[in-house]
Amino acid sequence: MATHTERQAGSMRDDDTRVVFYTVAVGEDVDVLAPAFRDPSARYVAITDGRADVGPGWEHQELPPVPRGKERVASREPKMRPHAFLGQEWDVAVYLDASVAPTLPGACYAGLLAGNRHVATYRHANARCVYAHAAMLIQCGKAHPREMAAAIAWLKDECWPAGLGCMECCLVVWANHPTADRCGRYWERYYLDCPGERDQLTFPMAVARSGARWRWIPGGYGHDGFTHLVASKGPAVAGKHGKVAA
Repeated sequence: MATHTERQAGSMRDDDTRVVFYTVAVGEDVDVLAPAFRDPSARYVAITDGRADVGPGWEHQELPPVPRGKERVASREPKMRPHAFLGQEWDVAVYLDASVAPTLPGACYAGLLAGNRHVATYRHANARCVYAHAAMLIQCGKAHPREMAAAIAWLKDECWPAGLGCMECCLVVWANHPTADRCGRYWERYYLDCPGERDQLTFPMAVARSGARWRWIPGGYGHDGFTHLVASKGPAVAGKHGKVAA
């Protein structure tokens, strides 16, 4: 019998839907833990620069060498552009941060894209929009005020309005569709242009301007049945602009 979470996901997808879970680990002292739950019908791909310790259960896809200090940017491109890194042998790709692990079969995540959605992710639990998120990062000491002031100025220059929501980016479900690919390309471009380190600041803009149809994943990550939180290893790494970023 399907669980409540499986029913929420709308997991009545075709049995032959090809799902790939992927994660990205760039830099030293990073662990990619073995999947806590493994769907035998899905692929699990770890994209690394060769320095990560990759546990069993993952296909290992290696990036070209990444210069020291460029780890954060190098890790964002595969995260945002699965269409460019995973080939075409998939229908749905599920990005996973090192802090989360999947708990359900791939069909449940594919079901989040029912109704011809292109992308699904979590609504940020504590920020009603990217401007509120930037203020929260300053308040809790996770970002330098000058950095966030520059990011806010950039968002305003882009005429991005307040109050349009903020997304968590620890788990992103992508359709193998040109519109989803366009969304990822926009996200990468905006992330590189925006002074802020946090990719949540530019994801809503990429989704809206690419024309992608999205769905909020029910609940919040680690508390909804789709994921659970795992301990991740690794020191802070150099950020997008050479600063240290957690």
